[in-house]
Amino acid sequence: MRILGYELMLTLRRLWRRRVQSGLMLATFTVSIALSLLSWSLFHTMFLKNPAFDPGGKLYRVTQTGGMAKDQLVSSSREDIEAWQKQQVVFSDFGIVRLYESVFVTTEAGQERLLSANVSAAALRMVNARPLLGRLFTADEDKMGTTPVVLLSERTWRNRFAADPNILGRMIKLDGVPAAVIGVMPADFRFPNDQDILQPLGFIPFEKSPQFNIHDVLVRLKPGLTPARAVEDLRLITERRGKETMAARFDLRPSVTPFRDYYILSDMNRSALVLFVLALVFVLVSCANAANLVMIDFLGRTNEIASSLALGIPRGAAVRALCFQVAIVAATAAVLSTIFLLLVAPLVHGAMVRITTPYWLLFSLEWHHLAMAAALAATAAGVAIVAPLDTCSC
Repeated sequence: MRILGYELMLTLRRLWRRRVQSGLMLATFTVSIALSLLSWSLFHTMFLKNPAFDPGGKLYRVTQTGGMAKDQLVSSSREDIEAWQKQQVVFSDFGIVRLYESVFVTTEAGQERLLSANVSAAALRMVNARPLLGRLFTADEDKMGTTPVVLLSERTWRNRFAADPNILGRMIKLDGVPAAVIGVMPADFRFPNDQDILQPLGFIPFEKSPQFNIHDVLVRLKPGLTPARAVEDLRLITERRGKETMAARFDLRPSVTPFRDYYILSDMNRSALVLFVLALVFVLVSCANAANLVMIDFLGRTNEIASSLALGIPRGAAVRALCFQVAIVAATAAVLSTIFLLLVAPLVHGAMVRITTPYWLLFSLEWHHLAMAAALAATAAGVAIVAPLDTCSC
């Protein structure tokens, strides 16, 4: 260990003596790793990251498209959805939802606008909802005209009701309609996003008819079935119902989309993929440049190395010195790149934020970012020392 410590100290001195060359190599490594790390964070978010309530990415959202909507996705009527639910044979789970809404909530403290969602009892079961206090919605509360009730998020309960332990049964007004609080959801329950309150499917004051196109469906496919098969199944069900349905009147077709992909525009996916591929190519080019810098440094010290070998210093010491030199620079570059990611990634991700952008599409530093930084640094270091080591072995 004493020998390794001594060799490491000599490497640090050598790097300091050759500050310009060391700085160029550090800059080369840092820029390539930082850009690749940033592109990885976007790629992971766009293609791989799933919400906590759907870790396996098995949930799909059923909407409609076509007609005047063209390529846009639009909601379905309760009437159409209930027909699908009764006749479909492709889904193992089926829950009606109305997501990303807002309501005016009136309490003793005044009135404010909060983010809400209408979810059926089946949908809550599908996302493994467990209340912190009270109970969840029941199937009877899915029906239009149900007695108004509401679930609060833990944040809303603490911030606006001072974590009142007697909150259950308390009346608050939602869009002017009194509703009883029946439960509080824990802070780690974030479906479909950071909703402040949840309402049952039957508590939508302005829904006067089951033909209003205001609902979507949350589903899981049966094993072995594809979204295309599900779309065809739902289309046939709609056609069999005749031409008087809302879907037939507006020439709407069913659409089955992975839940997470519903919120990602196609050009966002393409941009993330292209950026990631270009960043990997840039890493390879940077590695070649770094290898040239290391080679120049190595060739510039051939007399020093030859003298050391002549004095009986083992060849392994020269190899270790080279490895230490590149490893220190690469490790420093990985640290600087991680700092760069923390500073820049929130801005880049924030530039893609839309009103409905869910929490899992925003940047947060995770273990895979650190693993990627380490992997990129190791790759860059490995490539950079190949040529000098080949020369050293000659």
